Amino acid sequence: MTNPEQALEVFAFGPFTLDTFARTLDSHATTIRLQPRMFELLEYFVRKAGQTVTLFDVAEVVGQGIPAPPAMIRAEVEQLREVLNRYSPRETFIITDRDDYRFVARVTLSQIEMGGGDVAARRWHSRARYFFEKRTADALHRSIYYYRRALEVNPRFAAAHAGLARAYALSAEYLFVPPHEAYRPAQSSAQTALALAGPAMEPYLVLGQVACYYERDFAAAANWYAQAAAVEADQSDPAIFAAWLHLIDGRTAEATRILTTAAAAEPFSTVVQTTLAVTLTFERRYPEAVERLRAIRARDAASAHARLYLAQALQLAGSYDEVLELVHEPHPDGYEQEFLALRGTALAGRGDRAGAVAIVAELRALAERGRYVSPSNLALVQQALGQTDDVLGLLERGRTERDPWIVLALHHPQFDPMRSDPRFAALLRRLRPGGA
Repeated sequence: MTNPEQALEVFAFGPFTLDTFARTLDSHATTIRLQPRMFELLEYFVRKAGQTVTLFDVAEVVGQGIPAPPAMIRAEVEQLREVLNRYSPRETFIITDRDDYRFVARVTLSQIEMGGGDVAARRWHSRARYFFEKRTADALHRSIYYYRRALEVNPRFAAAHAGLARAYALSAEYLFVPPHEAYRPAQSSAQTALALAGPAMEPYLVLGQVACYYERDFAAAANWYAQAAAVEADQSDPAIFAAWLHLIDGRTAEATRILTTAAAAEPFSTVVQTTLAVTLTFERRYPEAVERLRAIRARDAASAHARLYLAQALQLAGSYDEVLELVHEPHPDGYEQEFLALRGTALAGRGDRAGAVAIVAELRALAERGRYVSPSNLALVQQALGQTDDVLGLLERGRTERDPWIVLALHHPQFDPMRSDPRFAALLRRLRPGGA
C-alpha cells in the first residue's frame, strides 16, 4: 500500500500515531507490534475514516488477493478492535452494523520529514521488519534493502544487523535464493549483531539455522538454540527451532516435550500448535496428525503452515484426493515447491504418471524465476514415480549443494520408501554430522 518514494504520512487518532512509512503504531511512546495484515487493515480503516465500508471491501485487504471467508474477516476486525481498546478502553474506534464497518475516530494527517541519524535508521529498520513479517519473495527482497539502508545511516545498529541476518536466513529457508547466497551473509550479520550488542535471541537463532541447515552440525545448532532460549525464556521461537532440530535428528519425544511446554504458555499460537501436530507425523500417527491439523485450520484458515502439514499428513496416509484439494493454487509464496511436490506425489499415488512428470517440469521451471530448486522436493516426486536411481542422484546433489531441506531425509516419513535401500542408508551416513 506504500512505496519508498511516497511522502512520509503520519495519522493521529485518539492516543495513537500511525506511521505509514515505518509501518508502526505507537501509543504514549509505546510501539504496538501488529502483524502486516492487521496493520494494513488498520491503515485501510484510518484512510477511510468516517466512511462506511462493506465486508467485501475489507475482504480485499484481509485476503490480499486470496479469497478470505467472512468468519475470518470478522475475526480480524474484532482482533483489531481489541488491540485498540486495550490501549484506549473508553473510546470507540470501529462501529459494526451487520456486515458494514465505519472507523469513527477523528483522524488527522501530517506530512513529516524522514529525519536523520538514529531517527532515520529506526524508521528504515521498522519498515524492514514489517516487510520481513510479510514473508514473500518480494517482501524479503525489500526487507533486505531496507535493513541495508538502516545500516548505511548507522553501521553499528545491532538490531538492523540481526534483522538482516533473519531476512537472509528466511530467504534460504523459502528457497528464494541458493543456500550459499543466503546462509553465509546471514551468519556474518548475526555475528556482527552479537559483537555490537552482546547476547540476543535473533542472532543466536540465525546461527542455529546456519549450523543445522547449512553446516549440518546439529550439536552446534542445539547450543545456539539453547543460548537463544536463555536470552528470551518467554518466547516460543527458540522452542520451535529446537523442536525442528530434534525432529531432524530423530528425537521426536524431546521435540514433543519442548512443544508441549511452549503450547501451555501460548495455547493460541498457530505455529506452536502446528509444529506440535507435526511431531505426530514423525511418529507415523497420521490419523491423529490429520485430526489435529484440521482443528488448527478450522481456527486459522489462513495459516500456510497448517495447510502444508495437513496436506503432508494426508499424503502419508494415502488420502490423495484430499491432498489435491488442499494444494491447489494459489500457492503461498515461499511454499510453492512443497505444494507442487505434494501435488506430484498425490498424482503419482493416484496412478497419473503423466501429471506427476509434468509437476517435475513445473518444479524445475521455478529456476527461471530465480528460485533455488530443491533437489529434495524433486526427489519426493521421483520417489512416488518409482525412479529410485533419480532419487538417489537428486539427494546426493542436494547434499553437495547444501539444500536446506535435505536434512529431513534423515528421519522424515516421506522418505520411508527408500529406507530399505542400502545406497540410501549410505547417503544418510554421509549426510549426518561428521559424514564425508
